[in-house]
Amino acid sequence: MGDFVIPANPTIFLQRLTQSWDPSPDLGFSSLLTIVSVPPRAILLIFYSLMFSASGGSLVVVQSSLVLTVLLIASSGMFMLYRTLDENEKRPLAHMTSSFFYVVNPYVLFYLQNPMVILPYGMIPWCLTFAIRGLKGKNIAKNAILLGAGYTLSLATFPQVSISVLIAILVVLLFAYCYWRYPHVHISQLKLLAATAAVIGGLNAYWLSISLPNIGLFFGIAGRVPTDQASLNAQNSTFNVLRLIGDWTLLATYKARMYLPFSTLYSNDALTIVATASLPLIAFSSLIFRTRRTKQALLAALAVVALFLAKGTNSPAGSLFEGLASLPLFGLFRNPPRYFLTVATLAYAILIGQFASRLLAARRSRRLLSNILRWAGLSLMLALILLASRPMVTGELTTNWYDTSLRGYSVPAYYQQAENWLTVHNASIVFILPRTGVYMALSWGYQGANIYPYVFAQGTVSESGGQYVTSGGAKLIGAIYDEFYQNQTRDLGRILSLLGVSHVVFDRSVDTAFYDEPSISFTDSLLRGQSDLVEQATFGSVVIFANTNPSEDVRSLSRLSLDSATPTKPSGVSIIDNFSSGWNISSTYTDTGFEPTSSTMISTSNESLISTPALGQYGFAMLSKQVMLSPGIANYVVLSFKTDSHSSVALFADTPNGEVSMYAVNPTSSFLLNHYSSASRVDLVYRMGSVKSNITRIWIAMSNRLDPTYQGMLQSELFRIVFANQVGDVSDVIDLTQGGGFDPENQGVVMTAAMDQSVVSSLISFASSTTSKPSLHINEKTPTRVVIDVKAESPFILTYLTNFDSGFTLAPQIDSTIHFLINGFANAWLVERTGIYQLEIVYAPQNAYQIGVAITLGTVVALTAILVIKDRLRQLSRRLRRWFSTAE
Repeated sequence: MGDFVIPANPTIFLQRLTQSWDPSPDLGFSSLLTIVSVPPRAILLIFYSLMFSASGGSLVVVQSSLVLTVLLIASSGMFMLYRTLDENEKRPLAHMTSSFFYVVNPYVLFYLQNPMVILPYGMIPWCLTFAIRGLKGKNIAKNAILLGAGYTLSLATFPQVSISVLIAILVVLLFAYCYWRYPHVHISQLKLLAATAAVIGGLNAYWLSISLPNIGLFFGIAGRVPTDQASLNAQNSTFNVLRLIGDWTLLATYKARMYLPFSTLYSNDALTIVATASLPLIAFSSLIFRTRRTKQALLAALAVVALFLAKGTNSPAGSLFEGLASLPLFGLFRNPPRYFLTVATLAYAILIGQFASRLLAARRSRRLLSNILRWAGLSLMLALILLASRPMVTGELTTNWYDTSLRGYSVPAYYQQAENWLTVHNASIVFILPRTGVYMALSWGYQGANIYPYVFAQGTVSESGGQYVTSGGAKLIGAIYDEFYQNQTRDLGRILSLLGVSHVVFDRSVDTAFYDEPSISFTDSLLRGQSDLVEQATFGSVVIFANTNPSEDVRSLSRLSLDSATPTKPSGVSIIDNFSSGWNISSTYTDTGFEPTSSTMISTSNESLISTPALGQYGFAMLSKQVMLSPGIANYVVLSFKTDSHSSVALFADTPNGEVSMYAVNPTSSFLLNHYSSASRVDLVYRMGSVKSNITRIWIAMSNRLDPTYQGMLQSELFRIVFANQVGDVSDVIDLTQGGGFDPENQGVVMTAAMDQSVVSSLISFASSTTSKPSLHINEKTPTRVVIDVKAESPFILTYLTNFDSGFTLAPQIDSTIHFLINGFANAWLVERTGIYQLEIVYAPQNAYQIGVAITLGTVVALTAILVIKDRLRQLSRRLRRWFSTAE
């Protein structure tokens, strides 16, 4: 039923949760993104482990138990919230109707597809209940503790952490309302907020201790989340969001494949359409009653705002949402229906409960028909709620997205067989082929996340979720896939050795057409053409290859290859063209075809200034030059230019096999596809791997593609175009590794352009000297501490193949030790000490983490004591006072 696979060991499920979204892994070390995104994993781990043991190892029981438990928490929370809002109401049926709707509605479909993320949804009413009680001045300490604990639970999963943001916003709105409504308890209200913040800080100290110093990483990732997602599509119309339905339940597609969950009932079954359309009518009909009209109006307004945000860029006023989407961090709400329908569902539940209350409160009549009609009305409302949620109740949401004639899916047993084989053969890290994305497409019908971190206990390397990745390791992984699929290597194992990969897992069940990737047979032919990969075993659709190169993540090196190139100062230059001759603005392309140009080109000794009229989104001026260049002339082409604020440039190459669009590996901040704009001079780097035959013409398109409404003249300044072999990009690591004589066991690649000159001098001195490889023996190894026995006769390079982090230190401190980046992503130290001694690689922030753990444990003990024994202490103090007064 779920969107995520639960492996035999539930611990792996929790450890790998975020890696399914950011699977460019830390290569053996828990990434900061994982720590930030999945704070209270320990709580979920305890639950999963207990259920796993109690059920005798049944994964279905584990998953179903979590769903049922959280739905029970959600319904009871809604019951308490409704009761708190209407303290004087004595109609339990109204409370039950509200709580029933909260867990049985079309929106819950979003969450049943991934049981892990139901938890934040279930905690919303509890958090609001404790907030309201505390803001009324009741039992401040107790409600602050419960509110802080509930909010901590809402942080449990990624990416639904955005729901925690909504909870915080709702609590602030409640504070504003109660601050105005109950002026006599202002001090108590402020105390509640302060105490809640302290509780949240204490309970989350264990991960905040290492996350706060690196908060810039979180904001950097959040800022890169695109707001123009497919979720902002026509499926999220006003009519659909009013029915609490988003694009995932309406036959939405991703690359022409239906997305799980979905249901045809919402779009073609008249009864279901009528039932879902009745939900907003019932909810907003509660406004016609005269009692509590202020509260009802506020709830209705909250629902309207949430519905407006949930529809995204659709009319009416879709442009207003576009403006909101441009705000910093608004990209966190990248799927508007998933997040904002949470608030709408909450408001609907309360309003529907109030409607039921008023229905039951109708003046009693002695006439039997009147009573029958009143109860029939309530029964009809409950029946409509059930009909609106029929896909959830009947299980139709389990429709297999890949084969719609099937229900649900079953993970093939051969994955577990392959994992067992890898474990027996001491596999360290596995490289996944073919290249996939964060949304899986396999012949057995699974989609929704990268499954490999769940089904393999080993570290996995796969390219997906890359838009949220900032590490050098992620960039190197992407470059390795490019190199492989462009058929640029016959020694893939040597390259994978840079990552510490011991095995390659080739999954034949992947639907490569889904990702616009080459066929399975093409990947198979490339794999079998590698000289250092040996086929070892086949389990169903999974084929395992062993890497004949070393795969240790801690190793010593005696040789270095230094790369000092940058985009502005490339190495291995074969051609430099400054646009001074041979270039022509031959024509202008518009929607009606090619036409004579009205553009101008003025060349000087340093640059060429191009002026051309704006021709709309699909019109451009073409600057071209006839050439005859072989595809192997260079690894890169570098284009230096700058534009005005309305202009953009795009680079193309004509070959006998057709036109090749060039995409920069270092795009500007303002770009669309391969159209780039920059107000200051920039050197864009393009890989030449996509060019497979001779280049007959190079041409540059200049347009206002990024600003299609602009009318006027466009200006671009072109400085030079360079063909070179090294530019300081992480792909240089692969190119140098592929060179003859490179020994991955004893050699590494260092890009020195951004390094301090004193460090560079030391590395040059080492690279030019003759050294011997030391003897290393690892005594102890954890993700944060590695103890190594060393016997060295000369200086050497010690490498630790994890993403580079200045927090890694070498102990004991050696004056001559230099910590630097190697292989484009990893940690390395130049160790000049000789003799027999012991070294420790230590992750320094671990100390802060341990302090945070101590604070969290202390907070838990203190809060438990306050909740459990506070009343007893009060009773004890009263007894003592009475005893002393009696004694006197």
